[in-house]
Amino acid sequence: MRRGLRRPSRRELLALGAAAGAIGLRIAAAEEPKTAGAPTAPTAGTARPAPVATPAGAPLSAYLFVGPGDRIHLILPVTEMGQGVSTSFAAQVAAEFGFPKATDVRVDQAPIGVAYASPGSQLQSTAGSTSVRIWHVLVGDAATRLRAMLMASAARQLGVVQSDVTLGPQHASATRRGLRRSRRVPLGKLAWQDGPVPMSRSFGRLAAGQGRVAPATNVHAGEIADGTLKYGIDQQRPNQLHAAVRCNPAAGAGVLRFDESAIRRREGVVDVVPVPGGIATLASSWWTAHRSLQDAAIEWQPGTGNSESLEAELRRQLETGPVLAAVPQLATAAALSAARAVVSRDYFVPMLAHAALEPLACTAEFVAGRCQLWMGTQSPQLVARDVARALDLPYESIDLHNFPMGGSFGRRVIGNEVAIQAALLARHSGRPVKVLWDREEDLRHDRFRPAIVARLSASLDAAHKPVTLTARVCGADWLDEVGNSRPQVKALTNTQGLATSPYAFRGVDTGFIEAKSPVPVGPWRSIAHGFNVFFLETFIDELAALAAADPIDFRHSLLAADSPGHAMLRAVRARCGWDSRRSALRTSGLRSTAAWR
Repeated sequence: MRRGLRRPSRRELLALGAAAGAIGLRIAAAEEPKTAGAPTAPTAGTARPAPVATPAGAPLSAYLFVGPGDRIHLILPVTEMGQGVSTSFAAQVAAEFGFPKATDVRVDQAPIGVAYASPGSQLQSTAGSTSVRIWHVLVGDAATRLRAMLMASAARQLGVVQSDVTLGPQHASATRRGLRRSRRVPLGKLAWQDGPVPMSRSFGRLAAGQGRVAPATNVHAGEIADGTLKYGIDQQRPNQLHAAVRCNPAAGAGVLRFDESAIRRREGVVDVVPVPGGIATLASSWWTAHRSLQDAAIEWQPGTGNSESLEAELRRQLETGPVLAAVPQLATAAALSAARAVVSRDYFVPMLAHAALEPLACTAEFVAGRCQLWMGTQSPQLVARDVARALDLPYESIDLHNFPMGGSFGRRVIGNEVAIQAALLARHSGRPVKVLWDREEDLRHDRFRPAIVARLSASLDAAHKPVTLTARVCGADWLDEVGNSRPQVKALTNTQGLATSPYAFRGVDTGFIEAKSPVPVGPWRSIAHGFNVFFLETFIDELAALAAADPIDFRHSLLAADSPGHAMLRAVRARCGWDSRRSALRTSGLRSTAAWR
């Protein structure tokens, strides 16, 4: 690949695919110059396309190809973790091909590759509840083009016009008057043929309503039910060792001493190896490795911070720390002149662990200066970057096989200690090693949702209706680890749900105060919406109480009459029997937000 080429746009990629006319629908972006060592923030250009080919030698598409059993395979550019993206995109592709069921499309997890970086981003990541929103157009266009190519090839092989071709889940068939019987050809026979295929210029997306898919059952439902769906935790390699680890609960601290001889006395233990912040036991089975650590009598180095004093420190920094301002909407002089009083409330939420159903696990194999990893992750490039740094290897020497995850909720966006441990142990032992954290280790060393202290203030008019809103949010930030340390981005990210409130305040001023955390932090489901909506909606309830107003009526007064929020609250009131509950003195409450619009 020539150096210095820019990454093509989606429209250019589709145009290139049409010009090539290859049935396999290879969509490949130009590769940018590679740099020595692991990049601080991996870019789409430094991620390698997967060197994979079909059994017959035809190149894979970036997103779609015809695979074993003559089935359409979707290479999923985002990672399945229970949120249903496999089913969503399989249903979309099935509808585009005219297949009756989403399960007629096979789903494979994407490798690290230039084509799988999120559109508009340089990072290959599954985060922010954005998967369907940012990928559906690209996947839909790819499906349209592959369908066109398959139908053109089928028409040529069957000796009919394209309008007489029907694509099924495994075959293309032709039926028309004059044919004594239906003729058909396997989709694989179309995909593997050589030479370009002519394509009608008028061939476009199926019209709305043409592609009908039965209500989408989870495409992995059968595999989940019978246990055949493979997660990162399930991987097995020949001659594999199993590792259990125990690291200091205090971040950044290590081991003072432990009883190595007691560990080695247990039958099946192969080795005891130091890892960053702790020790690992290698054994013939994970249970043996895990039990051996209970004999270790580990004494830890003391840490420099603790979570008990965190709330007091956050409250101190809320008063004194520098404010990173989000976009202020300054109140007009007329609005400020209407203010008669100011009400302020402080709120606090503690750290939270993700506690996904599948604990962290990674299998690593180190051969001839290259490291292969088998795991489930939301950010494959960041895993490769962190492992390359730990092994002092070029980023290009790390190969990652990504798998569906048994939950994540943001835990597997950053914090790749388990992959680093597996890679170091595989290099040390010369054998494949699977590291599996037990639940205690998983919870102690989570990338916790940060503890947050916030202060919300409102100026009120004579009717106790808020005129302006001022919000300050204080807590730790994790964006530096994904290479995004711009103050404006940090401010907007950590004030989500406040800076974009649906309520019609006449002035909004939100800001973020970054505080250091004694424990590692990371994103948690819904990012900042989770705590900021709690703060704001609780504050709105308190303002309604001060005004002696019904909570729904009070919210209605802050929303435009034609807004979706206004209509939603009317529906909630009618359907939950709000007024009868209130009149019967039954406790009722509600929360609403407009997140991820």
